[in-house]
Amino acid sequence: MVTILVFKGAIAHFYTELSNFFCMFAGYSSYTFAAVKKQFNLKAVKGHLFPNIISIQPSAWLVKTLQLSNQMSVVSEKSRSEWLVAPLMLEVKDKNLDKMNVLSGENLEVDKAQSLTGECDFLFVKDPDTITIETPIFCLVEAERHDLTAGTGPCIAQMIGARLLNERDGFNFPTMYGCVTTGNDWQFLKLENQTITLERDLIYINEIPKLLGLFQAIVDAF
Repeated sequence: MVTILVFKGAIAHFYTELSNFFCMFAGYSSYTFAAVKKQFNLKAVKGHLFPNIISIQPSAWLVKTLQLSNQMSVVSEKSRSEWLVAPLMLEVKDKNLDKMNVLSGENLEVDKAQSLTGECDFLFVKDPDTITIETPIFCLVEAERHDLTAGTGPCIAQMIGARLLNERDGFNFPTMYGCVTTGNDWQFLKLENQTITLERDLIYINEIPKLLGLFQAIVDAF
């Protein structure tokens, strides 16, 4: 019995190490939460990213758009992106025309050797006029199969890639922000030095003023 347990443990360890190995060559989407922590020597904690979030009321346009979304079939990842996530991204941009820009589907190519490469669902960049990835400050990952946990690893990897790109370009942003969302549930994150802070409370799509307030706090942090 002891021999069997040792064998099973060895097999489990082997597959974990194999997963970590492939993460090094397959891009952001391949990183698991455990793998990205190990690869970049990160510590993970839970806390409140912004203790005092000021809620922001949505525009009439966003309210109407989300009301229409509720009447549609929002089941696939594509539909969640188009009918739930993208309208919120447009709302944030509209409230910050001179402060930032929102990019969608851009490749964040930073370091192939560390697998910091691949497409990002959405990025906030500090330059309001740029149409390329310059000075990224926020990475948003749309979770596949409604799995927030599976999306956390890729999101952290993108945040690391964004920080390295900024450092390479001479911009010192000590803190990076990110979010993983199913469209309905939103998990926010912060990367500061070697610590990842996961927002203790999930935010839900029916909490639009709070969501917008948190997005605004992120934009204002830069």
